[in-house]
Amino acid sequence: MNFDVFLSIFTLMLIALGVNMLAIKTRIPYTVLLVVVGSLLVPLSQVESLSFISRFQLTPEALFFVFLPILIFESAYNMKFRNVKENKYSMGILAVLGLLISAVFIGFVGQWAFGLLGLEIPLLVTLLFGTIISSTDPVAVLSLFKEYGAPHRLTLIFEGESLFNDATSFALFLVFLDLFIHGYTGFPTLLAGLISFTTMLVGGILFGLFMGFMFSKLIELVKGNEHLEITLTLLVAHFTFLLTELISEHLVVLGHEIRLSSIISTLIASMVMGNYGRFKMSHGVEEYMEKFWSYFAFLANSLVFILMGLMFANLSIDLKIAILPIIAIIAVVAVARIVSVYSSISIIHALRLEERIPQSWQQLLSWGSLRGALAIVMVLLIPDNLSLPGWTYSFSIKEFITAMTIGCIYFTLLIKATTIGKIIRLLKIDSLSSQEEMSYHKSKALIYKGLIDKIDDLYQQKQISGHQHQDLSSYYQALYQQQHTLARQNFDNSDHLIENMLRLYALGLEKAMLKEIFRRSEINEAGYKKILDILEIQVERVEHGKQQLTSLNEHFSDWIYTRLINGVRRAFFLPSKAPDPEEVYLYYRTQYKLISKVIRELSKLEHSHLSEIFDDKQAIDNVLLVYRALQVRTEGHMRGQIKSSQALLDQLNQQSAEKVLHTLQGDILKQLHDDEIITPKLYISLSKELHDDEAVTFNLYSLLKKEKAIPYSKALKRKSSQSNNLVFRRPVITDGPYMQALVEASPPLDNNSRYSYLLLCEYFADTCAVVEVNGDILAFITAYVPPSNPDTLFVWQIAVAPSLRGQGVAGQLINHVLKRPDHTHIRFVEATVNPSNDASRSLFASLARTYETTLSEACIFPEALFHNGHEQENLLRVGPFHIQSAKQENP
Repeated sequence: MNFDVFLSIFTLMLIALGVNMLAIKTRIPYTVLLVVVGSLLVPLSQVESLSFISRFQLTPEALFFVFLPILIFESAYNMKFRNVKENKYSMGILAVLGLLISAVFIGFVGQWAFGLLGLEIPLLVTLLFGTIISSTDPVAVLSLFKEYGAPHRLTLIFEGESLFNDATSFALFLVFLDLFIHGYTGFPTLLAGLISFTTMLVGGILFGLFMGFMFSKLIELVKGNEHLEITLTLLVAHFTFLLTELISEHLVVLGHEIRLSSIISTLIASMVMGNYGRFKMSHGVEEYMEKFWSYFAFLANSLVFILMGLMFANLSIDLKIAILPIIAIIAVVAVARIVSVYSSISIIHALRLEERIPQSWQQLLSWGSLRGALAIVMVLLIPDNLSLPGWTYSFSIKEFITAMTIGCIYFTLLIKATTIGKIIRLLKIDSLSSQEEMSYHKSKALIYKGLIDKIDDLYQQKQISGHQHQDLSSYYQALYQQQHTLARQNFDNSDHLIENMLRLYALGLEKAMLKEIFRRSEINEAGYKKILDILEIQVERVEHGKQQLTSLNEHFSDWIYTRLINGVRRAFFLPSKAPDPEEVYLYYRTQYKLISKVIRELSKLEHSHLSEIFDDKQAIDNVLLVYRALQVRTEGHMRGQIKSSQALLDQLNQQSAEKVLHTLQGDILKQLHDDEIITPKLYISLSKELHDDEAVTFNLYSLLKKEKAIPYSKALKRKSSQSNNLVFRRPVITDGPYMQALVEASPPLDNNSRYSYLLLCEYFADTCAVVEVNGDILAFITAYVPPSNPDTLFVWQIAVAPSLRGQGVAGQLINHVLKRPDHTHIRFVEATVNPSNDASRSLFASLARTYETTLSEACIFPEALFHNGHEQENLLRVGPFHIQSAKQENP
C-alpha cells in the first residue's frame, strides 16, 4: 500500500463523517447518503489533484476477512439467546426456507424475465444471482425501526432473520459456485450440494460454540487487565472467521472436502460472547464494549457503502444494455421477497409454532428488505474468468451479476430505505399502546412541572425578573395542565395502566440494583444471569399486558447455559449438576435485597417527584402487596439455608463484606482521582497497593478453603512450666489460620469462620493479642472497641492451649491489651458468657478484683434467639476502673 492509498482511506473517513452529519440533519438514512456520495466521488476522482480518492478499492480479501467479521460481531453480540429461542421458528424459517424460496423464485422467474428482453441467461447464472441478492442487510433498516418505534418483537425477527440468512445465503452461494466449476451431473451433484450445505451450517455452529466458550474462558483468566480483555474480544471475531476458512481448506474426511461456514461460526461465537463471555469481563470493559464495537461497525459500514458507490459508477458493463434487465430483475426480486415472507409465515401460522405475526408486520418485512455488504462480498468472490458454454455476450458473467446486484442494492437503498418511515406510519405500526400514550402524557407533565419548579428557583436567585417569571410560569403551567388533563381523561383503565407502569419501574429498580450487586462481587456469575433472565422475562410479560408472575411460587427455568451443560451431562449418563448451598444462599440473599430495595422505593413514591406519574395509591398498594409476599417467601428460603448451615452463612457474609469493602475502596479512590484531590502518581500507587492487599487476602482465603484444618505441633498438649518463655504480641494476618485451629482444639469454644480470624488479625490487631511459644500460637484474645462505647473493650473470644492452662495466661492477655499506650482511656471490659461457663465468669471476677472495681451480669441474648439448644448469653461488665489502678499480681 502506497501513500495515495492511505490518503484515500483517511479522506473517505473524513467524507463519511460529513455525510453522517448531513444524514442527521436531513433524516435521510446514513447508508443511502454514503452510496450517493460515493457515486458522486467518481467524477471528482478524475481531477488530477483528487485522483487519490479512488485509489483505495473494495477487494474480496478486505471485505471478507476485515470488514465482514466486524459487522457480524457487532450485530450478533447483542442478540440474546432467549430472544432467539422465543422466536426461533420465525427467524429460522425466514432465514433458511424463506431464502431458499426467494433464491429459486429469482432463478426461474428471473430467467424468464430476461428472456422477454431478449437475453438468454442460463438458469445457473440466475440461481447464483438469486442466492446473492436474497441475503438482507439489517444496518439501515434496524436504525429506522428504532427511530420510528417499530415493535420490539418485529425488530428481533428482522434482525435474527438478517443475521442467519447471511450464513444460509453464503453457504448456498458456495454450493452454486461449486456447480459452476465442476458442472451438474444429476442426482449425485444434488446430494453432494445438500451434504456440503448441511456441513457448512452444522459445522459452523459447533465450531462457533467452541471458539465462543474458549475465548470467554480466556477473558475470565485475564479479568482485570482491560487491554487484554478488549484485545481478546477483537480477536474472537477475526480468529473464528480465519480459522474456519483455514479448516475448510484442509479438512478432508473419507476423501471428501468438508467446508464450514465462516459466517455462521463467527455469528455463533459472537452470540456466545454476548450471552456468556460478557459476564466474564471487568465492569468497565463490559460497559465500554458496545461503544467500542459500535464504532468499529460504523467505520466498516462507512467505508463499505461509500466504496460501493464508487464501484457502481465504475461498472464496465454498458448501462444502455443493463438498464432494462436491472429494472426487470428489481421487480422480480421485490416479488420474490413478498412470496418468501408470506409463504414462510403461513407455514408458521398453519403449524401454530409461535405467536401470530400481524399482517402489517408481514407487509413491512416484505418491503423493508435492504441489501448491502454481504451481497457485494459474494459478487467480488466470483472468479473473473467464470463462464459457461454458450455465453457469448461482451460482458462476463461476473460483470452481469455485479450490475444486477448493485442495481438492486441501489433500489433498496434509494427507494425502500427512504420510504420505510412512511410505510411504518401508513401501516400504523408505530402507533402507541394505551400504556405508552399515558406514559407519554404523564412524562411531559412531569417535565413541565420540573420546569415550573426551576423557574421559581431562578426567580428566587434573582436570575430572572418578576415579569419574566410570571410569563414563563404561565406558559409552562398551561402546558402542564394540558398534559395532566390528557393523562387523566383519555383512558378508561388508567388504574391498570399505572399499575403496569409501576411494575416496569420496580423491575427496572431490580435490574439496576442487581448490576451493582454483581459489580461488587456479592453474587456469582451463574446467580446473576439467572436473576437477570427472570427479570427480563417479567419485563416482557408486563410490556405485553400479561401478569408479571403466574403465581408467587412460580418456577423459572434455568439459564440456557446451565441447561446446555446439564444436557451434555445427561448425554453421558451423568446426573445434572446440583447448585452448591453457597450458590443457593447467595441467590436468595440477592433476591431479598432486590425485593427490599423495591419496597423501600415504592413506599417513598407518594412524597417523591415521581408522584406525578404514579399518582394511583391503590396501584402502589397492589404492587407493594406482591413484593411483600415475595419478601416473606424469600426470607423463608434464606432461613432454610441458614438452618442447614450456620457456619456457611457466617463465612459467606464475611466474604461478601470483604468484597464490598474492597469495591468501596476502589470507588472512593477513583472519585478522589476524578475530583483531582490526589495526583495521577498517587492514584497509581494507591491502586497498586489496594490490588496487592486484595490479592493477599484472596490467596489466604483460597488456601483456607482447600485445607479443612491446619495441623498443630505437639506443643498444644505439651505442658510448659516456663511462663517467661511466652511472647505476647499483636497478631498478623498469617496467625489467623492457627488461631482458628486452636479454637477447634478447645471445645466448647464457638468455632467461627476462619475468614473471621483473618479479618480480626488484619483490621483489629490493636485490640487483639497472641501468645507465641517456639513459633507456635498457643493462646490468643480477640476484642474490639465498640464505636458506640469508645471507653469499653469488648472481649469476643479467649483461647488457651491445654499446655498453658492454669498459668494465668488468659488474664495476662487481657492486661497486655489494656496496657497498650492507645488504651489508657478504657474504663470498662465487657464479654458475653452462658450461665454454665464458670471458668470465664471466674476469670472476669478476678479481673474486677485486680482493678478494684465491680462485676455486673445481665442477660443480653435470650435462648429463643438461638437454635440447637444454645444457652442464653449474659453480658459481664467489669468497671469502671483506671488502667493505672491495677494490682501488680496476676489475676
